Amino acid sequence: MFENVVKYGPDDLRKLGLSDDVINAIMEIAKERVEVEPMEISGIIRVISIKPDGVKHVRDVLLKAMELARKEGAESVKIYTIGPPRYRIDIVGKDPKKLEQLLKDVVNLVTTEIKKRGGEASFTRISE
Repeated sequence: MFENVVKYGPDDLRKLGLSDDVINAIMEIAKERVEVEPMEISGIIRVISIKPDGVKHVRDVLLKAMELARKEGAESVKIYTIGPPRYRIDIVGKDPKKLEQLLKDVVNLVTTEIKKRGGEASFTRISE
């Protein structure tokens, strides 16, 4: 149970009717004692630019996405080609909610940036 408290937050403890002081004490001790294993989430993003220098635009956008993921606290982020125009995104971290939001932010950045540059992008989540 304590691993879930560290991973997902104090909602389960609140359901038990515990006071905030007790919840805070349990959270503090659980964070000190429980080591949460990192997890990885992945997806495939298809990025296309038909401009003469489209490869440069795609590379720049994907590099921006990697920078964003690192700034937002991902333990590890990899974006690599499966075969153009498909690229795999792997993000590693310990907080599942934060990872999901981070993946959404990365995909949103890639999609909006490539559209600004005259390209298009689509995303498919990989569930493993």
